[in-house]
Amino acid sequence: MSQERHQDSLCRLCLTKTKDKVPIFGKEEANVINLLMLIELDIDPDQERDAIVCFDCIVTLEGFFQFKEQCHENDEYLKTHPPMASVDSEAVDEPRMQCDFLDSEEEGLVEDYYGLEDHAVLDPDEVERDCVKFKIRKCPSDGPTLADLQVLRDSYPDYFYFEKGPRSLYFTLVYYGERFNSATYSERYTYYKCIYRRKHNCKALVVARNDYSQFERRYEHSHGELEERKGLEEYSPRQALPEVFRICRQILAQKTAQRRNASVERKKMELELSRGEEGWELGEEEDGLRDESSEDVLSKVLHKSGIFEGEDED
Repeated sequence: MSQERHQDSLCRLCLTKTKDKVPIFGKEEANVINLLMLIELDIDPDQERDAIVCFDCIVTLEGFFQFKEQCHENDEYLKTHPPMASVDSEAVDEPRMQCDFLDSEEEGLVEDYYGLEDHAVLDPDEVERDCVKFKIRKCPSDGPTLADLQVLRDSYPDYFYFEKGPRSLYFTLVYYGERFNSATYSERYTYYKCIYRRKHNCKALVVARNDYSQFERRYEHSHGELEERKGLEEYSPRQALPEVFRICRQILAQKTAQRRNASVERKKMELELSRGEEGWELGEEEDGLRDESSEDVLSKVLHKSGIFEGEDED
């Protein structure tokens, strides 16, 4: 593709002209490249230095990443839990892991489930210590941070509020009477998708700035008016946002830790390869790192890392 076409702001993936764009070879280069690896697309920076990707494609790839991750989580669950026939009746009634949301309209539970699983949680402080040892830098953010945005306001507009059912863990956003969940979190924005996006293949989307002062509505619903679910309780923004903020922080902290941990694994692999078959010697304070898991870096990036969060690798 010619440089002239990139100057016309054409997305490199969907070829649509857009103002909402992310340079492939900009400050988010490492994160965008990780996304492109999902679809096995290789773009030459020498030939296409000005290539861009639109926000819609970023969201689509993020959704694919989370779907892939959920498949692996479900597979691990099936392999590590005994079949129902071998569990006594008391254990069957124990609500330690409820998976019935996989067949429900509460898709937000499915998308966020991975980030809150105890066995998948990394210690961010431990990951950062490893990053210091391997000299993996953290790029400062150019815009407001999550902490800057997540400040509860005295009042909010009345065109949005939240709902949650008695068995739900996550809130549904009601924006001008339309319901969205399946939240995908980033440092500055949360992407809410239609609650019927799978059942009716609906692409309707609301992008909320993380201080909930700005919203952008994208695409139309693929279905007409549907019967509203009963038994949902309404929450004002001031009631719901403290918990929404907490979930967002928790998931983003894990995505950051997972991404940074993938950088550590890649750095270790690069050092091992550079030393050849004899391996490489660790310093005193790095002793013991050799015995840690050295999963294939690409696999770690695809299955464990957060995406498009404003950090770079060394």
